[in-house]
Amino acid sequence: MAVLAGLVRRLPVFGVLWAVISLSLAPAASAQRGDLYVVAGVQVDAQVANARDARALAIDAGQIEAASRMIARVTLAAERASRGAITLDSASARRMIVGLEVEQERQSATRYLASLKFTFDPGEVRNYLRTRNLQFTEYRGAPILVVPVVEADSATYADFWRRSWLVGGFRNELRPFEIAPKGSVLREDWANAAPVAGAVLADSVIFTRLSVAIGPSGARVIAKARQSSVAGEIDLGMVSLSGPAGDVAAVQALLDRAARDIVERATEEWKRQAFGRAGSGTGLSVTALYSSHSEWNRLRAALERSRLLTGVRQQAISVEGALLRLSFAGAEDLLKADLAKQGIVLESGDIGPVLRLKAP
Repeated sequence: MAVLAGLVRRLPVFGVLWAVISLSLAPAASAQRGDLYVVAGVQVDAQVANARDARALAIDAGQIEAASRMIARVTLAAERASRGAITLDSASARRMIVGLEVEQERQSATRYLASLKFTFDPGEVRNYLRTRNLQFTEYRGAPILVVPVVEADSATYADFWRRSWLVGGFRNELRPFEIAPKGSVLREDWANAAPVAGAVLADSVIFTRLSVAIGPSGARVIAKARQSSVAGEIDLGMVSLSGPAGDVAAVQALLDRAARDIVERATEEWKRQAFGRAGSGTGLSVTALYSSHSEWNRLRAALERSRLLTGVRQQAISVEGALLRLSFAGAEDLLKADLAKQGIVLESGDIGPVLRLKAP
């Protein structure tokens, strides 16, 4: 009651407290954006005696692959390596997964190929990591812009390289990866890329230069990555992978692995820093103003779409407004720009920071 009374004091225009809505709509104390717990772009391919068994085998393998990526997303590669390989079985993966969506699929009488998207239960993922004493973080940062580039002698693979970034599910990472439109970045430097990066609220850009060689012994893929920002440049090193040339799908699989490796390298330092920030991320207390239950629901839905918000805690609510505590990554002006893209105005008022929906 003290919290609610404080809300009334802060918002004197509020009348009767909306107690029913407070009970039914109150979010979790640390509501995370749902897409952090979605792993998309999981490619599966299985071939056995019949189509039904092939599909079952492929989905089982996809669950394990997705769970492995989910764990890698929120933990440190160095710590995982120090503990030895983490071997996931089907039962452990299934316990963490609450949703499956088939993005694309092809099948024959004996073979099943698909791109799958899995949704995870955050609580089950956390339990899995805690029982194995693995540190993990859910602290999210500003997006990173990716510019896929190919060497002249590998121009044939330009679209394949873009595809690896577009369908790899990298928007769900701790730092979402956005792909630059074709031809939008003409030079590989921050000054040239900054306007494109700013449009997606990215604070840095990664140039990924690819070369592919096909020979009698198979295919070799080399990808060099360099991250640029206003603060300078970071060399992310070179990824070199080899495999059978086979068909187009075999080369595409190598490119997909190279893209995931670059993402891991780019986010590893962020995760190390995030552990030091755990529990002390940037926070802001705001008053959300609305005129109806429907408007409140639209406001909440818009907040959930924000790429920079890492948590939304509801402290009190009434028929005309709610007191919220926002946790977010990056600077407040970036948050304002991000919320504006979702149709929300964040501004200063007589009662402090105020959130409201943009006027239609």
